[in-house]
Amino acid sequence: MKQLKTQDRDRRDVIYRSENQVATFSDILCEKLDEIVYAEHLSPKKGMPDYGTDWEEFVDIKKSDMKNLTYDQLLLFLKNIDPKKNGGRLDLLKIFLKDRNIPFKDGQWDWRN
Repeated sequence: MKQLKTQDRDRRDVIYRSENQVATFSDILCEKLDEIVYAEHLSPKKGMPDYGTDWEEFVDIKKSDMKNLTYDQLLLFLKNIDPKKNGGRLDLLKIFLKDRNIPFKDGQWDWRN
């Protein structure tokens, strides 16, 4: 008998979701067992160049490095950023974490569906 795996996410909040003729976009904050992940996703629509390839830019923060910062505080910070006015959330999040000496890992993924 196979043992079932427990869910690796405790919580997931969609901060932003949009789509146009070219692609769908979403910004998501996830709480996992030992880390918090902020990710911005882009998926081109059918008929567009690179259809079938998804992109993700991410910031991973270990919960043990969060000091007194909570998931809810991070979520509120991200929700209050106007990405059109500030050039996105990702860079402001990195500055916010660096200013508080909270280490993080960042990067970019792409994969074909």
